[in-house]
Amino acid sequence: MAEIYNETLRDLLVPSGSPAKVLDVREDADGTVAVPGLSEHEPKNAAEVLDLLAQGNRYDIRQDKKNKKRKAHLYLFIYLLATEQSPQPT
Repeated sequence: MAEIYNETLRDLLVPSGSPAKVLDVREDADGTVAVPGLSEHEPKNAAEVLDLLAQGNRYDIRQDKKNKKRKAHLYLFIYLLATEQSPQPT
């Protein structure tokens, strides 16, 4: 989960107190867009996904000098791996 604000890309899922990483969007030779250094997580169920969303949303909405809400863009990258399960014996 990443946010872009004022042309700065930041990882919203780094632990609190961790140093901020400089992130850039890159395009691989095959055309795949990636963000090297963006934290990756492997939730095992829907509750863990919701926990990650809550963690990424922990930041208060910051305001600019004119006391207006800022406009930022949030990106959530989800990669799913589907596996076929064997039928249960009867």
